[in-house]
Amino acid sequence: MNIGLTFNTNFILISGAIILIITAVVTLILLRKKPEKKPTELEPIYLDELLEALGGKKNILDVQSEHQRIQLAVKSIKNVKADLLTKINVPAFVKGNQLTLFVKHHTAEVISFLNENRKEEN
Repeated sequence: MNIGLTFNTNFILISGAIILIITAVVTLILLRKKPEKKPTELEPIYLDELLEALGGKKNILDVQSEHQRIQLAVKSIKNVKADLLTKINVPAFVKGNQLTLFVKHHTAEVISFLNENRKEEN
């Protein structure tokens, strides 16, 4: 009878330890997931810096949307300020006089701003 009691006790202890370890692992996994940041409001200074980085109103020929990317045709790629694009955290890809910008949030507002400013100049 003493052997059965020891077996049951060991079984309960081992089962409890396994459940505790599984719970700890699941808790750690859930805590490591980062909550998705909500987009902040679009600030006018950001738009002005973006326009300056693209070489100004006169340098923008065409603006088109492609999901979260903005396709731009520019007069001169030399007028585009890559360091300023890096500063405002806008990844850009160049192909000839075509510029592709990746804007995570407020893409429609950025396109609208660029189109309005481009039309004012032309």
